[in-house]
Amino acid sequence: MKLLGQQQLSRIQLLARDDLLLKITTGQYKTVANPCAVCEEGSEPKGPIDEVVAEVDRYGIPTQTVMCKKCGMLRIDPVFRNSDYSDSINLITARYTAEPQMRLMNSSKNKPNEVGNFAN
Repeated sequence: MKLLGQQQLSRIQLLARDDLLLKITTGQYKTVANPCAVCEEGSEPKGPIDEVVAEVDRYGIPTQTVMCKKCGMLRIDPVFRNSDYSDSINLITARYTAEPQMRLMNSSKNKPNEVGNFAN
């Protein structure tokens, strides 16, 4: 079932999303509170200051979007720890950009020229 606003994902994007979901569900990635940057309020425990407006992002990843009732700021709360966020970016970049790059390099239309740039 496709949710309202959910994006159609390629095979590579689905693999990346599934890897991320696995790390979330197994507890490898942890989250931390993200209070309102304007009011410096909210976060855990959820008080009357925050209203949950979404619980899943457009890629099907559990992501709680909240709105501060005091100032109207929208934010994700909680968020991944910095180390987990960095790890997820590195994982996706390393694993899922290699395949499309190899396909591009192997196509007869896009062979590198003598200075290493790809000719169109």
